[in-house]
Amino acid sequence: MIIMKNKTYQVLEYQHMTNNRNAIGCKALDKETFTHLKDFILGNNENMVDIFNIRIKKGIGEVITAKNYVGVIALKNGTQIEILPKISATNDICLTKKIFIEMIKYLKNFPSKYFQTAELELVKNNLLEVFISMFLDEVNRLIKMGLKSNYELKNDNLAICKGKINFTEQIKKNYIHKEKFYLSYDEFTLNRVENRLIKSTLYLLLKVAKDKENKKNIVTLLSNFENIDRSLNYKKDLSSIIKDRNLKNYKLALKWCEIFLLGLSFTQFNGSNVAIALLFPMEKIFQDYVAAKLKIIFNSNKNFILSIQDKGYYLFENQRMFALRPDIVITNKQTGQKYIVDTKWKMLDINKSNYGIAQSDMYQMYAYGKKYLTNNVTLLFPEINGFLDSNSISFYSNGDVRVNVMAVNLFNINESLCKIIKQIMNN
Repeated sequence: MIIMKNKTYQVLEYQHMTNNRNAIGCKALDKETFTHLKDFILGNNENMVDIFNIRIKKGIGEVITAKNYVGVIALKNGTQIEILPKISATNDICLTKKIFIEMIKYLKNFPSKYFQTAELELVKNNLLEVFISMFLDEVNRLIKMGLKSNYELKNDNLAICKGKINFTEQIKKNYIHKEKFYLSYDEFTLNRVENRLIKSTLYLLLKVAKDKENKKNIVTLLSNFENIDRSLNYKKDLSSIIKDRNLKNYKLALKWCEIFLLGLSFTQFNGSNVAIALLFPMEKIFQDYVAAKLKIIFNSNKNFILSIQDKGYYLFENQRMFALRPDIVITNKQTGQKYIVDTKWKMLDINKSNYGIAQSDMYQMYAYGKKYLTNNVTLLFPEINGFLDSNSISFYSNGDVRVNVMAVNLFNINESLCKIIKQIMNN
């Protein structure tokens, strides 16, 4: 029998987790939770290389370290582990959650079209409850617009004749019962694959949701799916969905189904003790967030062209090999001047060698400058510990490539980005 614990642990990225309660600076998990998490990681080893690290730390023992993925893991016994980004130097959990939810709204393929941060009591709800609430809002919206039906082929032994008689089965089943017909016929029904996936997701969430309002809403929504089966193979059913403009209202709800049913940011996982794992790459969240905010800033400025994940240049043009993909390229229409901005989710430190900037990143920026014929390349990091709060560092080469290193304030991103762009273009 599974005993429900309903406990939530909150961990910051790169923070060590252990079951040693005397370990200073680590997040102490209870022994059962630590074991379940460890088993989950080892059971999904191929998917976990960039997400978790397990090692022995001197004086502490075995530790699990969350890397650069954030989100939530819900165990079947009710325990949840929230992995949050290190956004605030003060580690204000409530503030961190609010900013994180705001950022993830802009992650590509994340179903957040109608989501408003202000609508949720983020201080009271954990991350999973927030995600569940977003999905339920989407299903409720879908039901109001009307669930879609389609024709489903059925085979049954009936007292009335409709469709086509299956003569092989008719002889087998009705040799004595001449009054019946074994038939193959089409029935117009709600029991289509999309509705089955939604019902399966609602049942899954009913087991893991803690919030009373979410549970109540799930039960209410399930009443609309009474004559619909549950999906027996999530991956197969999700891959069988055909793009149809008549199903455009289903798009966001089905993306949520994919996230909840497969987990791990769209990668299926194994683990008998884990109910749901929603883990997202913070590097990608930061990249998409900055790109989306810059799009808004440049939307009204017709003098510039903004290109996201720009294509067309290769390190070796003749063989068209090793494509270059800068995150953001800003082009001045009048002068042709290009400004390249590449985001990196990493906390810089004035006390580290090269401030903690990876040498490979600098090689990448140098290649961008050379190929795009610009001396204005910027590496953009999050401003977390006050370093680079209002300043920038510039590196110059003899080949006329300048790389600016700047940091954006996530607590006031619009004003911060405007200031950064102005500084870049005045260099």
